[in-house]
Amino acid sequence: MKNDNQYIEYLIVRYLLAETTKLENQELEAWRQANVDNEQWYQDYRETLEKSTAHLASQQNINIDAEWKRFEHSIDSQSQELRERNVVPFYAQPWLKVAAGIALIAIISLVVIQFTGSDSLQTYYADTSGKQVVLPDGSTITLNTASEIKYSNTYGEDSIRTVSLTGEAFFEVKSNPQQPFVVQLNEATVEVVGTSFNIQAYKNTQDINVVVATGIVRFGSTNNEESVLLKAGDRGTINKNNNQVSQIMNTDVNYLSWKTQQIVFEDVSLDKVIQTLNSLYEANITISAETAVNCKVTVSFDHQSLEAILSVLEETLDLTYIENGDNIEIISTGC
Repeated sequence: MKNDNQYIEYLIVRYLLAETTKLENQELEAWRQANVDNEQWYQDYRETLEKSTAHLASQQNINIDAEWKRFEHSIDSQSQELRERNVVPFYAQPWLKVAAGIALIAIISLVVIQFTGSDSLQTYYADTSGKQVVLPDGSTITLNTASEIKYSNTYGEDSIRTVSLTGEAFFEVKSNPQQPFVVQLNEATVEVVGTSFNIQAYKNTQDINVVVATGIVRFGSTNNEESVLLKAGDRGTINKNNNQVSQIMNTDVNYLSWKTQQIVFEDVSLDKVIQTLNSLYEANITISAETAVNCKVTVSFDHQSLEAILSVLEETLDLTYIENGDNIEIISTGC
């Protein structure tokens, strides 16, 4: 390793700011282990920076001049203490205070980012109705209710286009082989180039589901290295309990009904119909009629209300239901 003190100081500052390379880390480690004084110098300097960082982090309004004077006083105090022990501190050199100033500015910048970081993100939330978001590259995201999408203000400037999702959304991604598109979820990631797909990833559900409409999607768990390639018509699922990734053909023709408001039932059992309606309309419909197990439903709906759908089912299946507040109970059927 170089013996130049200025290079050593430069290396320590960069290391404390997490900017060193693997080779530089090895150089610094060898220098620290060379003798006790080197290690003491390093620890003293690290402690000074950490104290300054902790102080800055507690301040909502940062005065750069005041913080510099405080930092300089801290350096001078430790310098005097070491001189009394007949140790010449390497940070007592004038050029080192310049380097320390650079380090302090970098730390202040990090603290400023801490307080304003939320401003660097674009956030869209769909409350009681869906919301469509058009990204800077022309890709389109349609959010289901109670869903949120976030992406950086620098979206499109990096080698990867990244967004994060909570809830459910349908993605129509503009193709760009030079910039893959990645959706970050709590327990999974979805990576594509240009395709369309639906993601269901609500926090309170056990599974994360991806259904591909067009193109190819890589779907994998963030907790292990397991992933699958999904093509159009495939459904991928990650179980949050065991992180297992599975892949099957999608058989749910209504997976996009929340977006299209079109529902198709073809020889579907009544319990499956109710399950779909509960999901799409956030309803609480239950079945107590024993004969309901024999009921099969073949019907289509297009932008119809839950009341209208229940009315149709009432006529076609000769069923009877009662309402109690938000709860609906099917008590008999003619099946």
